[in-house]
Amino acid sequence: MLEFLLVILLVYVAYKIYVNLYFKGEQFAAIKGSISLHTKNCNDLNEHIENLKSSYSDVGSFEYGKSQLSDDSLYNMKRRRWNEEEKSNRTHNCSSTVCKNASGQPFKYLCKYFNIKTNEETLSTFEEVLNN
Repeated sequence: MLEFLLVILLVYVAYKIYVNLYFKGEQFAAIKGSISLHTKNCNDLNEHIENLKSSYSDVGSFEYGKSQLSDDSLYNMKRRRWNEEEKSNRTHNCSSTVCKNASGQPFKYLCKYFNIKTNEETLSTFEEVLNN
């Protein structure tokens, strides 16, 4: 029984020594440094996003005329959400087809509606942003 307890004690001491050496080693320092750098970059990005939220951008939806929703359902459908529709110059209402297609091909529609050129320079910039 004494031998068993001695083996357990030796294993525990060896484990503690290993853990202590690992946390003081170069490999752990490299991991810790990369995590610190990544955390700093994420915090900088979050701060930049908050600054963008408070900036004013005079981008609005184009007014092509007046329209009115009418419900001529043969099956007496209730469309309660139509009354909740947001009317704003910062919101562009579009068809469900446009939303579905943009969901399926976001990069294509992002380039189309934000006038982003699909050349090597902008693609490399986007790749760098995604990788970082």
